[in-house]
Amino acid sequence: MDEVKPLLLLKPKAYARRWWVLMYVSLVMVFIVLSWNTWGPISQSVEYGFGWDNSIIADILTVGRIGAFCSIIPLSYLADMKGIRYAMITSTTMVLAGYGFRCAINQSTSTWPALLGQIFVGSGMGIAYSGPVAMSAAWFPPKERATATSITVMCTYFGYGMAYIIHPLLVSTPVFGEDVSSYWNTNQTERINYTDHNLSTAATLTNGSSGKIVLNKDKIQEETMTMTYIETVIAAVLVVVGVTLLPNVPPSPPSYSANAVKMGYTRVFLHVKRKKLDGLDFLVS
Repeated sequence: MDEVKPLLLLKPKAYARRWWVLMYVSLVMVFIVLSWNTWGPISQSVEYGFGWDNSIIADILTVGRIGAFCSIIPLSYLADMKGIRYAMITSTTMVLAGYGFRCAINQSTSTWPALLGQIFVGSGMGIAYSGPVAMSAAWFPPKERATATSITVMCTYFGYGMAYIIHPLLVSTPVFGEDVSSYWNTNQTERINYTDHNLSTAATLTNGSSGKIVLNKDKIQEETMTMTYIETVIAAVLVVVGVTLLPNVPPSPPSYSANAVKMGYTRVFLHVKRKKLDGLDFLVS
């Protein structure tokens, strides 16, 4: 809808840098959702590589959703009150913290690094629900807001789908074998820790025996950690770029309504409550 009645004397102006802001926010959306959907596409690989089972994968995905649910309102409030820059920096910082925990998953037999990492990554994903609208309202004129919002929202779905392409390409699928008589270490005293799905075959294997084993467990662990380190660097770059280069609002608003004075949340709530009570009094009378 065109704005035909000025709300302020300041003349609206659209800046070319709005496309840079759109590109940055869109890339962050792709990366955050891709990070949140890390374990699902490679669930079989990490089950055999790290000894996780289906229940652990389900728990990791669940805590990620809980983190996203709990962060929607705080990040939306931050974007509304402080601007898109502070909300994006907070979101990418939480994702980086999540990758910090993920980098320790091969250092512990427990799954707590994966669970904590998923909570932080999921918390960073809360910006995907409010960031597109906040960005387009602050930077784009009315005729371009729908397009800018749709591009950013589409990037969230794009990141979700890309996880099913990128992660399986980076992490190998399990390779199974039957004869384990030749899989000894160089000291000929310990068997390499290959295992099957339920970890029971490896516990009963003896010298010269055979059973279903995973031949590339070490490779799966190495590739998973390499993928994690690469994505950690990407998360760090997004934080640095957001802090140093991402502007909060344009010097002049892109529309008259973009720079209008907004009512606080408490005042809005009280106003709505008062109007509701006035309406009930009218019905009673």
